Amino acid sequence: MPIGITEEHEHLRTAVRRFVDDRIAPAVVREALDATTEARPGFWAALAEPGWIGLHVAEAHGGSGVGLVEQAVVIEELGRACAPGPYVPTAIVAALLQADGGAAADALLPGLASGARTGAVALDGATLVAGGAGADVIVCAVDGAWYALDAAAVRATEVKSVDLTRRLARIDADAAKTAAQAAPERQLANLTDEQVRLLAAALFAAEAVGIAQWCVDTAAEYAKVRVQFGRPIGQFQGVKHRCAEMLARVEL
Repeated sequence: MPIGITEEHEHLRTAVRRFVDDRIAPAVVREALDATTEARPGFWAALAEPGWIGLHVAEAHGGSGVGLVEQAVVIEELGRACAPGPYVPTAIVAALLQADGGAAADALLPGLASGARTGAVALDGATLVAGGAGADVIVCAVDGAWYALDAAAVRATEVKSVDLTRRLARIDADAAKTAAQAAPERQLANLTDEQVRLLAAALFAAEAVGIAQWCVDTAAEYAKVRVQFGRPIGQFQGVKHRCAEMLARVEL
């Protein structure tokens, strides 16, 4: 069972699955892995065109005003393909700005919702930012307060990463402090540390569910066709039980 449980969710999931199948083949992911630096993927404009990035953004800010569950449905399907690019970090930043509802939201949300701008968040005030290498806007903590600052102003630079589909960047703490002082209107005064962590965790978790579901599907299909001792290995209890346990964990 996917995250979305209503008929509308299923229609959305099907539309995203179709996009993934058409535009994010394994070769596209491999291309991102082999690239020397992170860049917006070639499918980015097409991915932004249906308005999925702004599903959880209010209509007044250029979004659809639907909700986080719908956004999670999209992210789950992108996770199944291990889709490279800034979608998930951008969706998280949009969620944070939407939750804050201040002047920064008015200034930045329309660009994020349309895909014209991308975002990333430095969780727990860390200087390492997932997806920050190609972001336009970085949400980070400065002296205990959260700000949405221009990536150039915080001197975000790409660093060596384990996950090459979403590379790390390091921000300069002193530059971030200077940028925050120069742009007080970018402070997210209504955000708490807990809100930042929970919103980011919810959307990262949706992606993780999609990745886990791909693992279950792939293992189950392989168990049907891999033959050992004259029988598909899926007929052996040791394999069946493992696949069933995987499925149960994904469902939870």
